Amino acid sequence: SRGSWVWRTQRNLHSGPCGTLKRTDIRWSKQHRKGRTTMTTRVLLADDLPQVRMIALKSLQDHGYQVEVVDCGKAVLDRVGRVSLDAIVLDLYLRDMTGLTVLDTITLLPPHMRPPVLMLTVESSESIADECRRRGASGYLVKPYGLRSLAQRVEAMIEASAR
Repeated sequence: SRGSWVWRTQRNLHSGPCGTLKRTDIRWSKQHRKGRTTMTTRVLLADDLPQVRMIALKSLQDHGYQVEVVDCGKAVLDRVGRVSLDAIVLDLYLRDMTGLTVLDTITLLPPHMRPPVLMLTVESSESIADECRRRGASGYLVKPYGLRSLAQRVEAMIEASAR
């Protein structure tokens, strides 16, 4: 049996470090996850656009990742170093600071506490991609991207950091 999908939508009002926001969490779960990443692989997803967060969340959860979603740089910085993370998916432009500012702070952590970071942006400029890599990003993905490509990039990034 391939298992069955369970889809739950939960609306809540939550006060976070960037103010109060109304958020819709979509949680996908699948029974019989043969050959997939276990739910213990933790990914922090940071994007200021709700639609992008929902699509990326579905993609990552579909591939078995446990995903925490935030909408601002301050929320990322609050979690990095305090919460065990296997990877961070970080938008280049957040509403309170740039992803590069967040990335600069993450790279100051000791190597054993620094998760790999995949940068997301709508800009396809090679100079921006080079700047992200120069500042310590493990990867770079241009929006719009395929659902599989996001999860595949995260998986490759986690595997490379484990070596």
